[in-house]
Amino acid sequence: MPRIRPLDKQRDAIRKTFLRAMTEKDWNQKHLAKVCEMSEAQISLILNNPEKHRFTSILTIAKKLGINEIPIVK
Repeated sequence: MPRIRPLDKQRDAIRKTFLRAMTEKDWNQKHLAKVCEMSEAQISLILNNPEKHRFTSILTIAKKLGINEIPIVK
């Protein structure tokens, strides 16, 4: 059985949190991009690999989605 790395757990936790908030608001990536003043491609890249992007970008998305806490996985 493959071992799950902490970075993978962190990525999955952030992604799941963002996708849940998007579902609750009935937003798609296109709408989120417009609200965050980013391109759809940029939103997609951040959602799929948040660890490869600036924390400020992640915070911007979280704020627009109404997320007050970014999940931190040990």
